[in-house]
Amino acid sequence: MTLNRRLVLRRHTRGVATFALVFATLLATQGAIVRATGSGLGCPDWPLCHGSITPPPDDIKAIIEYTHRVLAGIGGLLILTAAVLVLRSRGGSWLFRGSAIALIILLGVQVLLGAAAVLTELPAWVVTAHLVSATTLIGLLTFIVVQCSMQLPEPLKARPHVMGLSRLSGAAVIAALLAIGVGGYTSSSHAGRACSGWPLCGNAMWPIDSQGIGIGPIVHMTHRMVALVVLVLLAMLAWRLRKLRDSYPFAARLGIIASHLVVLEVLVGAANAMSLTNEIITAIHSFLAQWVWIVTLAIAVVVWSMHRENVGSRADVDS
Repeated sequence: MTLNRRLVLRRHTRGVATFALVFATLLATQGAIVRATGSGLGCPDWPLCHGSITPPPDDIKAIIEYTHRVLAGIGGLLILTAAVLVLRSRGGSWLFRGSAIALIILLGVQVLLGAAAVLTELPAWVVTAHLVSATTLIGLLTFIVVQCSMQLPEPLKARPHVMGLSRLSGAAVIAALLAIGVGGYTSSSHAGRACSGWPLCGNAMWPIDSQGIGIGPIVHMTHRMVALVVLVLLAMLAWRLRKLRDSYPFAARLGIIASHLVVLEVLVGAANAMSLTNEIITAIHSFLAQWVWIVTLAIAVVVWSMHRENVGSRADVDS
């Protein structure tokens, strides 16, 4: 394969993966609407809906759930297309090509989890696993898009050491995924309405009812605490990257975006709690959470790539 042909294929891969990424975030948001409106069992069977290939026209919950399934099918085709394009490209690292295989495997897992969620009547842990799987798919697409877009225009030997940044960005990625997972469990276990106040839960950090501390408030406040960790980590990461913006301009810009997104996400989360999980606010909260995850992971991929290149450059110099 000629260099020009590889570049064209890489651009096509980036375009398809980007479209699949945006579509997947919208699909995850629509999934949050399914949960918030109690439409998860709008179609109690799978893959049909009330024994038919189309939902009852007068059942709004069935329509919401069935729409999610249709959109998931379209999203699955987009993800498969992106994975095939990655596998066809002969450039890139083994990790880049391995991400395509992981996409295909995880897509199958995601379909099975979606079916299991319906057939087992929406246990909270299955619904949460379905959300975490979808978020991981979005993460893999983010990795592919960033890898296709990466350009390192300056000599790597002039760049500061990035080990600390790699660890900090890695911690932020883990915390962001955990926040989404705990948030999904908060929603699917109906703990979203357990705390009507903000930042406290009612008038206390851990409200105690007549039988002790309720599980709902614990789940809800755990989500808030994890979100606070994400906020602190992204603030630290943005501050570190801003100081190194001459060496890492792209990562520094992503840091600014991430810090603004997470602040907005916290404010929307507060509004969601005080509105007792209004469906529209819940959808916005879910949408922003996915984009906090995407930008955080993009920063980590950029920093990790630069760290790897720095290590390689030092090895070449030492040899």
